[in-house]
Amino acid sequence: MKLSWKFFFIAYIMVLISAGMGGFLLVKSTTDTLWDERVQRCKDAHAYAVNSVYSLSDVLTLSESDYVLMSATMENQIARSLDSSVSKLDISPLSFDSSGRYQELEDDSNVMIFIAKDDSCILEIGSKVQVRSEAYVVRCESDFSSLVEYNDRIWTQYRITVLLISALCGGLLFIFARKLTKPLSEMSDTAKEIARGNYGLCIDAHTGSEEIRTLAENFNTMSVVVADSLRAIQEECDRRDTFVADFTHEIKTPVTSIVGYADMLSTYELSEQERVDAAQAIYKEGKRLEKLSMQLLSLIVTSKESPVLTCVSLEEIEKSVKETMAFSEERYGVTLVADLGRECVLASSPMLLSLIYNLVDNAFKASSVNSQVKLLAEDLGEKIKITVSDKGHGIGKEHIDRITEPFYREDKSRSRKRGGAGIGLSLCKEICRVHSTKLYVESEAGKGTSVSFVLRKYPQEADRNE
Repeated sequence: MKLSWKFFFIAYIMVLISAGMGGFLLVKSTTDTLWDERVQRCKDAHAYAVNSVYSLSDVLTLSESDYVLMSATMENQIARSLDSSVSKLDISPLSFDSSGRYQELEDDSNVMIFIAKDDSCILEIGSKVQVRSEAYVVRCESDFSSLVEYNDRIWTQYRITVLLISALCGGLLFIFARKLTKPLSEMSDTAKEIARGNYGLCIDAHTGSEEIRTLAENFNTMSVVVADSLRAIQEECDRRDTFVADFTHEIKTPVTSIVGYADMLSTYELSEQERVDAAQAIYKEGKRLEKLSMQLLSLIVTSKESPVLTCVSLEEIEKSVKETMAFSEERYGVTLVADLGRECVLASSPMLLSLIYNLVDNAFKASSVNSQVKLLAEDLGEKIKITVSDKGHGIGKEHIDRITEPFYREDKSRSRKRGGAGIGLSLCKEICRVHSTKLYVESEAGKGTSVSFVLRKYPQEADRNE
């Protein structure tokens, strides 16, 4: 059974019980009170009649043998003083009683009985009274028909009222239950759609009670998080597929060359110079594969390492980079302008040197002949910002977010001519990660590129403590 129906039936039953029992007790109390008051009035009137009989019997001067005349006289005298609750007063000698209800009745004792007469309800209250030497029966009758009809009307009105309240409350509760559980139904339907693969669906979180709105907001958050997580997983799978495809493509060319030249050496009669050329080609492609494997190994090792960060002198790093890049300056016809200052940073010296070397090498490859590549440091207080910039061909904005992916290259032909495999920036990204920083790339096609990262200064307190 749906929650809305459960809520409706439970609330409806509670309303019926509350309205029914409350109304029943109220109507019953009212009718019982009216009935008891009317009965009590009749009792009071009968008591008054009995007392009046005793009083009148002392003053009447009729002969003792004229009992019928005495009872008629007292009856007329007393009837004028009774209220409207008594419809009939009868005072007669006991010997005239044909009902037999008063023969064995003790003096001054009462008999109260309801008698049905012609669709009427009559209350009769009677008692036996001893006057002089004769016993009399004093009876008061009261017609309760009008009170019975009135009470019946009250009960009828009660039943109609309960039916109207039940119908009205039932309709309102049904509407309220549907409205209250509508967001839950929407959540259920949306959850089914999400289970079918339609991730990221949301529901209206601005309707219902505060608890329902909070639940809807949490549901929407969950749906978005699931969609984002699955999207991230899919992107990671796509990157891995791309990595495998690029890696396969990257090693295909040198392997093909090696196999081809090796086949030439073993199959054909070649001159001495041709053998030397084939051997050099095999060596060149082999070194390329070796370099690629070493770069991949460095990338994997770096991603899993947690290096010990020590005091590294930027002045020594600058000196090492200049010595390492001296050959590249002549090869590419590019000048390196370096000024890292004399500060010390908290880093791993081999990793930092590899990071800067890769960035400078990429800048050399992107620059034109007779241009400059700048390696500069900027003091930021507690940190040092190191920037490598060039005035080369630059990078399109659509490529900036992907240049740190393994084997990704903006211009594959230019990268291959320069000897690149597209792993250098991926390695730089991992080195920055283990140093709790990241690469900041600013570039514009045709105007050059600027790549920077920030390192913490080595704290002087550490030297003093040592």
